[in-house]
Amino acid sequence: IRNALGDLPIQFRESPPGSYETSDALIFFVKNREIALRCRNQLVVDGLGTKILPEAYTWHFASTWSHMTELVQSHGCDLENAFPRSTELINRGVSLPITVNMDEDLPDRTRLALEKALAI
Repeated sequence: IRNALGDLPIQFRESPPGSYETSDALIFFVKNREIALRCRNQLVVDGLGTKILPEAYTWHFASTWSHMTELVQSHGCDLENAFPRSTELINRGVSLPITVNMDEDLPDRTRLALEKALAI
C-alpha cells in the first residue's frame, strides 16, 4: 500500500528511533483536518475504511482524558491546549488498517480513493 501511495501529496509517519512498527496500520499525514476527513469519507464511500484516525482517537489521546484528575491539574485544567504538536499531527493523520489477508487490489483501490479525496 505504501508503494502505491508513495507519490501522492502525503507524508508517511516516521517511526521514532528505538521504536518498532506493529504493522497493523499505515499512518500518513495530509495538509489539514479538513483534507484528512475528506480522505476518510472517500475511503468509506469506496468500500474501504480507516483505523482510529481521523475520527476515533479520543480514548487514545491525553488531551481528551478529563477523567484523570492528576493529568488535568498538571496542565492547568486545559488539556485541550496542553499538547499542541500532538494535536496538530493527530488532526492531519489518516490511519489505514493493515490485515493479514488483504485483497490483492486493495493498494490500487486505496490509491484511487485518495486521488479523489486529494483532488488529483
